[in-house]
Amino acid sequence: MLFHPALTRPCAALLLVLALALPAHAQGKLVTSLDPRHIVLNDISIRQLAMAYGFVLSQAWSLDAIGKTYPDMAYEANALRNAFEVRYGFPTQRLAWALHGALRPGALQQLVSQLERQFSDPLGQQSPADLRKFLDEVRARIGGNMNPEILRTLLWVQYAERPDLEMATWSGEFSSRGHPKSLGLSVSLSFPLSWMQDEGNRPHIVQMWTSQGGTGDMSILLQVRTFNERVTADDIDAFVAAGDWTDMLPDGFRLREGKAVTLDRQPGLYMVSEGESAVLDQKIANRVAGYMLFLEGHIVMLQCMISRDARDEFSFHEARFERLRELCRRVALSMSFPDTWR
Repeated sequence: MLFHPALTRPCAALLLVLALALPAHAQGKLVTSLDPRHIVLNDISIRQLAMAYGFVLSQAWSLDAIGKTYPDMAYEANALRNAFEVRYGFPTQRLAWALHGALRPGALQQLVSQLERQFSDPLGQQSPADLRKFLDEVRARIGGNMNPEILRTLLWVQYAERPDLEMATWSGEFSSRGHPKSLGLSVSLSFPLSWMQDEGNRPHIVQMWTSQGGTGDMSILLQVRTFNERVTADDIDAFVAAGDWTDMLPDGFRLREGKAVTLDRQPGLYMVSEGESAVLDQKIANRVAGYMLFLEGHIVMLQCMISRDARDEFSFHEARFERLRELCRRVALSMSFPDTWR
């Protein structure tokens, strides 16, 4: 249930004004604002931000109007507004920061003014019973029960600087059981909820997740391949001791770190590498952290990467990559292979 039709109408109006407010460089090209080292802005992510901003402003104005019109509901309405802000890392301010860097000067205030005009009568003809239901709805939103796209946007803005912390509170679950690309192997794992889950676009990529609700520069890939040789922990130790990782790396990539690991009783390798790849005429700089696990009959690979235009200055993105490495570790620790426990 939506408390008032204006809760959805301002978002559409916001996008209409947004189309006129976008700088030319926001069309089809990665740009950054708020902090260029943490947020990627493009046509889709700016629209995500605009929709979320309209949502949180409309909700806040509704709660304010309830408190002013019905004193007996004022305490609850104010408490819910504050709880929502705290729960999602003060999204009203963070969304405004992000949009301020994405739009032409003065455009953000134009957007807010248009919302205010369309939201001049937030309560409409709603009865006190309807208002009580709306307060219950806001309470549910604090628990994450809202439009999934809005929720993802609130979360990726909240955890833009620390993606490694999101899974402590917000995570989704994936199982490869029955997936044709999993080649009969069941793999379960958790992932950060704000990352968009999608089918892999390569034969062995079972599933992939992209930061910023699908618009970011970080990704997590789960791959499964058949492998008919038995690999033991001793074999892994001997490989690491030999120190020749050439066959494990794509052409043009350099190993930064490599070591033996064990995950859910399965022997494997952990690798950190860097290198450039090409997409048409564009060169991409990549940093990759990944786990390669050797199960009976299969190899499972979990790869976490950040990819930027090779012309970008990458020095600060190294700090972001360290956060991604920690997130990758947390995803890896959530992995299990149920069939191996039979």
